[in-house]
Amino acid sequence: MNKSMWVAIFLSLGLFLWVISGPDDSLESTNQHTEERVPMKVQVTESLAVDVDIDIKFQGELLPAREVILRSETEGRVAEIIVDKASSVNQGVQILSIALDDRKARLEGAKAELIKAESDLVSNRKLYKRGLLSASQLKQNESNFASAKAQLSQINNEINNTKIKAPFDSVVDDRFVEVGDYVREGDSLVRVLDTKTLKVIGWVPQQKASELEVGQKVSTELVNGRELTGVISYVAPQADIETRAFKIEAEIKPLEKVKLLGSSVSSRIITSTKKAHFLSPSVISLDASGALLVKAVNENNKVVSYPIEVIQSESNGIWLLGLPDVVNVITMGQGFVLPDQIVEPTLVTDKNSTELSESPAEQSKREA
Repeated sequence: MNKSMWVAIFLSLGLFLWVISGPDDSLESTNQHTEERVPMKVQVTESLAVDVDIDIKFQGELLPAREVILRSETEGRVAEIIVDKASSVNQGVQILSIALDDRKARLEGAKAELIKAESDLVSNRKLYKRGLLSASQLKQNESNFASAKAQLSQINNEINNTKIKAPFDSVVDDRFVEVGDYVREGDSLVRVLDTKTLKVIGWVPQQKASELEVGQKVSTELVNGRELTGVISYVAPQADIETRAFKIEAEIKPLEKVKLLGSSVSSRIITSTKKAHFLSPSVISLDASGALLVKAVNENNKVVSYPIEVIQSESNGIWLLGLPDVVNVITMGQGFVLPDQIVEPTLVTDKNSTELSESPAEQSKREA
């Protein structure tokens, strides 16, 4: 085998050993360090925390504070309708009347019987003192006098019961009889509503019920957009067995007459005030366990991850807790960086980013 053949064999063997040994580790390390020295570019927006009312919202029903059906306490024919449906009436004002029939004659008779019984009692007491009347006879006279008084009182009550009066300042909501109808004791006559004081009835989830107290302010919006203000007057001590929600009632005293009783309303109860940020939902990420977080950049251009809590949502953003009062939130590129990673942030201050940092109320003021 000649010399050139041996040279070719050794060159081939060396090339083979170099290939199977892989790339130079020192070269790979150099490339990695070079890559690490090039920071990832991200866009950030400065967000400022503002005071936000934390509230509980619920759908409810607007009702009168009192709703009473007046029923007949005597029997007879309906003689007159004095106050018609949908009319306001003050306390004590007569709404309708039932015919007296023979009650007036019975009243006169009861008065005469009382006068006679009283006269007999006075005379017989004198006789008793003179020993001309027994004690048992005197007691019978006293009993007759008491019975005559009771009968007069009874007929007076019957006559008063023919006058159906408003038990409080109210509105006649409905009437169940007409003139000429014959009613018996216990029959429904009219329904009256107390509209000077209203109440909102609704249900609150069990997770929020512990935050409610009697006396807290309630804001209520009617279906026509009108807003009313009241206070919580009742919080149920026990949840509904099926829904696990708690019933609440709010008392409202409107300055003007409200006509939409029985309609649905949207109510809001402010439970506290906290510092919160208003941001786009797109800035939210998830950690390995599924918890919500927001990535930001600190003063050293390092990525910082903050666990957050969403407290309210609007049509163009969300309110969240967990961030510092002033923070540079990553709005683009947050999905490609990790905590403690050095990045190259670009502060975005264009109109779209500014709107994301403002609440709807602040935007309205700025645009005005």
